[in-house]
Amino acid sequence: MRSFRIELVESSFAKGGSLVTGEVWFSIDGVDFPSRNWNDFAVTILGWWVEAAISLAAGEEATFGFMDGPWLVEAKPLPNQAAELVFIDDHSPSPTIVATRSLPQVEIRNEIRRAAALVISVCVSGGWHTQELDLLRERTAVLTP
Repeated sequence: MRSFRIELVESSFAKGGSLVTGEVWFSIDGVDFPSRNWNDFAVTILGWWVEAAISLAAGEEATFGFMDGPWLVEAKPLPNQAAELVFIDDHSPSPTIVATRSLPQVEIRNEIRRAAALVISVCVSGGWHTQELDLLRERTAVLTP
């Protein structure tokens, strides 16, 4: 069992206008973040997460955000191609750290690439073509293992 996953519920995906929503969340050591079955703009946030992973690979700090709610994952590069992920609930004046985990960056990139590929596949199967989907596809191709 992997300790870090991006969970997606394919049957929850729907297209409204030019936006695709669906259930997408992080699972880290048994903690669902922001929560199990979190519904958000899947194509949009996966695009952000791909960009964040590219920045992290370049040695920069990055943020994996969500469209709905003040939830975020701050990522800081560490030696030996690792990264520290800090899962934050920023609802109050004092943010709450929900979980912290250090992982190899390759594991983070592979999981984001897997999730992006699944989102792309669901959209293609549904005949949902959007500019955001094209951008997600292009940026995911740049995300190296």
